[in-house]
Order: sequence, then C-alpha cells, then structure tokens
Amino acid sequence: MTPRQLLLLFSSDPCATGRVAEGVRLAAGLNASQEIQVISYLQGGAIKALAPDAFGVIDADVLLQNWPLAASAKHPVLIQQGGLQPFQIQEPAVPCHEVKPEEFAPIAETCDWVVHWDAGLGPTIFTREIMAKLGCPTGRHPLILKDSKSPDGLPARFELAESLLDYPGLLEALFHQDRPVRL
Repeated sequence: MTPRQLLLLFSSDPCATGRVAEGVRLAAGLNASQEIQVISYLQGGAIKALAPDAFGVIDADVLLQNWPLAASAKHPVLIQQGGLQPFQIQEPAVPCHEVKPEEFAPIAETCDWVVHWDAGLGPTIFTREIMAKLGCPTGRHPLILKDSKSPDGLPARFELAESLLDYPGLLEALFHQDRPVRL
C-alpha cells in the first residue's frame, strides 16, 4: 500500500525562528511511521536550513539530526528554483530538487495534505490560482490547506490560531480526521 503524502512548505528564516527545525523533526517522525510520506518544500530564507552550520540557524543540531530521516535520494527536499545560489550552498545537508513555479501546483494537487508550516511568518508560495485549485478561499492562508481523503469529501482546513501547535491534534487530524482541530 502506498503511504499517503503530506507536503510541508517552509518559508521562514531558520535564523529567526525555530519553526523550521520543529517542522523537519515532525517530518522525520512521520516518515518513520511509514504510514505518511512527507515531502518538504523550502523557499526563501528557509533554504538556509539545508546548510545550518553555515548560517547559525536556531536548533541547527536538530536539523542535522533529523534531515537524513526527513529526506533521502529517493525523496529529496524540493526547493524553489535558484534557491541555493543566494546562500551559496554548495553541498546541501540532504538531496534536493529544484522546482519551477509552474511545477508546484501539480505537486500540491497530488498530495493528500498540504501544510504551510510557518504560515504568516514568511512569504507565501500560494498564488490565487493555486489556492483556487486546492479549494481554499483566497486572502487567507490556513495551516492545512486540504485533505483530499477526508470522510465527508470536504477539505480539512485548520487555522494557525496560536504560535504553539497542538501536536496531538495535528497527528490525529493526519491519521484519523474524525474531529475538527484548531492549531
């Protein structure tokens, strides 16, 4: 059985927040479950997380420990096209694949869930077209944008209500989807 796919999007600068390291740790744990395959997409300052020792990022040790579990040659980290050059990253911590802007929407559409991990903390990848394709209202960027396998057929939407995430609620939403969750 093919595992369901979760696309985690990272936008924020890991030198300014520990959210990127937190998200990579979550990706490593979910990948270890083998029930969910996590695909990570980095854009903007978040790309610094691929060379944490070079930039002095928050929780660099957490990143270095968890990247090998969160990505592999078979499932590389996706990054914004041309994203490594501004930070002069020659050897990323894990295998990477650059994604052109027009390639992003089809990737997001094939995943069971799309999560903008640090919504509101950095630039967003979501154009009005992508938001419409994912069935989300424009002008708002919920944390979890869609769940194509929800029992009632409706997208599961979660608002980023507080800075601290309800991890048990998030995990229950990913594995069961049997109740609404506010994160």
